[in-house]
Amino acid sequence: NVVTFGILIDVLCKVGELVAARNYFVCMIIFGVVPNLTVYNCLIDGYFKAGNLSAAMDMYSEIKMLDISPDAFTYSILMKGLYNVCRLEEGFDLFRYMNKEGVLANTVTYNTLIDGYCTAGIMKKALELCSEMTEKGIDPNVVTFSSLINGYCKFRNMEAAMGLYTEMVI
Repeated sequence: NVVTFGILIDVLCKVGELVAARNYFVCMIIFGVVPNLTVYNCLIDGYFKAGNLSAAMDMYSEIKMLDISPDAFTYSILMKGLYNVCRLEEGFDLFRYMNKEGVLANTVTYNTLIDGYCTAGIMKKALELCSEMTEKGIDPNVVTFSSLINGYCKFRNMEAAMGLYTEMVI
């Protein structure tokens, strides 16, 4: 069933066995088991982690073609994959598209965005996203603060990093 295939595909993706994962995906379809969004998310994430941007984006295109609605986790995986190859603007475009489609961002989505901007040293944008997150009723968590603190430390703004640390522990 879809759960069994999904578990196999997820594990294979996590250990970097993308060819085997793809083979199980094909077998799944041959056996009449319809892949769900979770299976696609596993493959997209696996392809990104393996550095295969085109295969990851092909899977996203397939989801859209099959009229499967991506969720916040799908978009978070896509954004993180794009950020990891320094395609910040494309990642943020996906965030805008996601909002336009009515998919609500969650903590994972905002943390992905914030971490991407912190990694690139665009702290002003990261802080704007943190504020937006709070305005939308999504509380920053330890991951949010860790990304911001790491961003400030990376670019040698220790005063701002300590300020955030203090805010986090209070």
